[in-house]
Amino acid sequence: QVKLDRFMSGVSALEKRVGPAPGGGGGAACGKRYPAPVRVPNTNYYGEWQKGWYQMIAMALECDLTRVATYMLGSGFSNQSYGFLGIGDPSQPYSADVQHHILSHHGGEQGKLTKLRKIDKFTFDNYAGFLGMLDKIDDGGGKTLLDNSVVYISSDVAMGDHAHNNYPVVVGGSAGGKLKTGQYWNFDTRKQSDLFTTILRAFGVNKNHGDASGPINELLV
Repeated sequence: QVKLDRFMSGVSALEKRVGPAPGGGGGAACGKRYPAPVRVPNTNYYGEWQKGWYQMIAMALECDLTRVATYMLGSGFSNQSYGFLGIGDPSQPYSADVQHHILSHHGGEQGKLTKLRKIDKFTFDNYAGFLGMLDKIDDGGGKTLLDNSVVYISSDVAMGDHAHNNYPVVVGGSAGGKLKTGQYWNFDTRKQSDLFTTILRAFGVNKNHGDASGPINELLV
């Protein structure tokens, strides 16, 4: 009953979060198209939209409607504007100097890097908020849903120049205590597929992912 009550109150809160966009003059329908190259209105509504999806995933996991969820925050060629973070000229909210994809090709330029850091912080603040949602859900046995989950986040490339080494990766949760947490690791010779294989091992799957050489044993309990 407690779980059902929390679910229903969560649905109500979610409906309000993804309701009419500020100043939009109407409902914000899923899948609604906006003029290219902007995917979502360049207001803080994008932030609420992102948080709303996180909340929807958390509710689906809590009610066991699914046990796996994939959430792509933006396409690899995303031109999503982030003018609402105060990183550009307010009179030009959709200009190139506030678009994520263009800023990612920073070439070491400090102005672009400063803006990119603000976008990254916004992204990971929302990710941390999602972890917080899962950590508030009692999953039985003295564990939370976060304890029993693995929440992986990364990007499709390591840098804006399309580099594929030194990927930035964050993994939340411990798969029921099978993964070590609260640590920072720097692996020079391990591949992303090795990490995915490690996660498979944490869930009891004795198979390698793709071209993996095997699990990263330092991450396993």
